[in-house]
Amino acid sequence: MPAGATADFEKQLRVASDINGTALADRALRTLAANCRTSGRPLPEVEAMRITTRGIELYLAAATPPIAPFTERDNSPVVWWCPARSGALLDQEEAADIVAPYPALVSLGETEDGDPVLVDLETIGLLRLDGNPADIRAVLLALAVELASSKLANATQIVLAGAGSELQSLYPDQIDHHSDLDAAAAELQAHDAFQRAALVDGDHAHLRSGRLSEVTSGDSWIPRILVATDPPSGPSITVLEDLLTSRPRTSVAVVSAAGTGLQLPGAWTLPAQPGATVDLPGLDLTVKLQYLDDAAYDRLVQLLVTSSRPDDVPPPPWTQHAAPAGSSGPQDRADSDGAQSALAPETAFTPVATIEPIPTTTDDLASGLPDFASLSPAITPPILATPTGTDDAEGDAGSALPPAVVGGLAGEVMHRADAETGAAPAKNDLTFGAPADGPEKAHAVDSARGNWDRPHADDEFSTALSEVLAEQHAHVTQQGPGTGEDEESGLSAASLGQPNARPTAARRIVPKPSAATSTVLAALSTPPDPPAAPQVHVLGPVDLVGTLGRVDSNRRNSLLEIAVWLVLHPGLSRQDLDDAIWPGMRILAETRNTAISKLRAWMGRDPLLPAGDSQAAYLPPITDGVYALSDQVTSDWAQFQELYQEGMHHEGPEADIALAQALALVRGRPFADIDPSKYIWAEAHIQEMISAIVDVAHELAERRRHARDYRAAAQAVAKGLICDPQSELLYRDLFTICHEMGDKDGLERAAHRLACLNTEAGCDSSPETVGLLRTMLRGEQSHHIAESAAS
Repeated sequence: MPAGATADFEKQLRVASDINGTALADRALRTLAANCRTSGRPLPEVEAMRITTRGIELYLAAATPPIAPFTERDNSPVVWWCPARSGALLDQEEAADIVAPYPALVSLGETEDGDPVLVDLETIGLLRLDGNPADIRAVLLALAVELASSKLANATQIVLAGAGSELQSLYPDQIDHHSDLDAAAAELQAHDAFQRAALVDGDHAHLRSGRLSEVTSGDSWIPRILVATDPPSGPSITVLEDLLTSRPRTSVAVVSAAGTGLQLPGAWTLPAQPGATVDLPGLDLTVKLQYLDDAAYDRLVQLLVTSSRPDDVPPPPWTQHAAPAGSSGPQDRADSDGAQSALAPETAFTPVATIEPIPTTTDDLASGLPDFASLSPAITPPILATPTGTDDAEGDAGSALPPAVVGGLAGEVMHRADAETGAAPAKNDLTFGAPADGPEKAHAVDSARGNWDRPHADDEFSTALSEVLAEQHAHVTQQGPGTGEDEESGLSAASLGQPNARPTAARRIVPKPSAATSTVLAALSTPPDPPAAPQVHVLGPVDLVGTLGRVDSNRRNSLLEIAVWLVLHPGLSRQDLDDAIWPGMRILAETRNTAISKLRAWMGRDPLLPAGDSQAAYLPPITDGVYALSDQVTSDWAQFQELYQEGMHHEGPEADIALAQALALVRGRPFADIDPSKYIWAEAHIQEMISAIVDVAHELAERRRHARDYRAAAQAVAKGLICDPQSELLYRDLFTICHEMGDKDGLERAAHRLACLNTEAGCDSSPETVGLLRTMLRGEQSHHIAESAAS
């Protein structure tokens, strides 16, 4: 995690970002494109867009009759308006299927009211900045970063010439850097030729027509923007002039320092004066240009480097063993693979056994793996049943427990273990694989299972699994039917396509649950006891329970954020509170005092203390400018940390139960369902909590796997995947559990699900994961398998 000045800079970026406004603008523009396609009207030519708290303003290059969801603004045909709560907007899923119509929109700055203003570089063509070189560089680098991180179009390509070479390694998919402007211009020239051919092939009169086409691929119209910190000179001037003046225009644009060489009619020339306001040509808009001076640029680079580092961060102090010397402390695991844990060295359990190969005799192993031909761009997890029957629906932006993993894998593993041991499910178990009561929950689980049918994994996974299955299929074909190999298979009869077959002797024997096994499994599914005083919940949807007062519904969320901040930051000052809850704002004492007073009334007071005791309030009076809750007010995170200490630094049944109780506190991803514009201060906490939960889940899964308690091991993995759905560490745990149980079908499906998640995220699987799968699916014996699962 970033620290010091870099951390402060990250907080400033979060404060400045307008997540909700950008999302609204994206939906409005995609809705406009959908309506243009339906009505047969062309997309209007847009010069600028202003995002306000009330809605979106579009500034057009020419007067055009409005198209929904926009209407004319103040009887001006060149300014359109879409209110924030327009009923004409597509929903998020519908809008996501529409190609972004204006992918070259980039934030130029903001108005005096703080409203972001974006300009469409495709329409402008040439944007020149005039001023001293340092100021020009600061504005141009800010534009380059804005384009590379745009939420309105994440595929826009930037050709950077001159300064900013560091950005190429930080945005490798979007930024190409050239020290020579001629080489950069040649790259634009090649892109222009490609798009001209696409226009001719698709019989499109102009670029905007191509973007509305349902026949032509949307990737044909991705913009390529040249950002040059020096004025164009030499042969590049002729090349750029030809690109920008040829008709029909293609999706290329140039932003550069002003000079005498490249000057075109209609080009914009703005003074690069950071902090000063400038008038946009031909528009009734005045903006203050954004910029990255040398200090801010260095902090940004450091922040991006830190966020992209693959190595682990040092464990926080609370993870260290706190027991006194001479007590029954932790076992020495200094040589274990846990040294590479994301949180603490103790989180990895030392492997004690190798994994034997599993013979298989299915007629067609390839049929057990879903097709990898294509994958939908997004999988929205449905709401799943939660332990103890509580309604913890996460919504679209909340906890992301992979439904296919839980409903179709971890649940299957647990039920497979039940079938082999003859044990009945524990009363409080998370029954991931079975439909819950009611048609809505049953439909949610059915939808979760259906996610396994979504095909297409990344190439590396696809190659590995295809090779393995092809080899095994060839081996089975050579053997032919009736070889008697079924008796040696570690797969169940159902996995072999013989639902009515009698059970046969498996290579492994899963023991019946012992008393310790049942206790650990029950602890994983048993909810914690109700708190005796108010308690803040952050290990899932944020909540404040156990209060004795009342709160207005329109104040609840804002007061809840203050309560969460206070419980995680005890003993800090008024200024700290203001900076966290109201960042970048000047807060009056009356506003703060009213909020604290209402929070105090909501939380109530200890009924066991005298009414006249000033310390009876769960939020005592503020003394010496220090804000702190009563010692009786707790949080589920503090409980988790205590159980972490009890379980991670000791071994044995009691330690395993402590870890299970810690995971039982997890109701979803930490800080799930929060308003993205709030809790800006909480990002470091969220990452720390996720790392701790994943480490505990991995540790408990390893311990229970070595005890052959596969149901508890699988449930621990499922708890961890609630918080980090793409954790390859936990998926390797799940692979190993499936392998040891002889569940080859579950192993293949788990591999496919992880591959789909990685494809959606645009990342590759780690070599350890691919190697583990190759070995397991080929059935090769290797003493490295268990070590790979724990690394």
